[in-house]
Amino acid sequence: MYGNLNKHLSMLVHIGTFFVSAAMIYLVQVKLF
Repeated sequence: MYGNLNKHLSMLVHIGTFFVSAAMIYLVQVKLF
């Protein structure tokens, strides 16, 4: 159970990191253009 929760957390962290990086790229493009 703990391993499953840990896997879930790592997946959420990966998704969060991807979402944040995508948002940063989007904001930079909006500021540039």
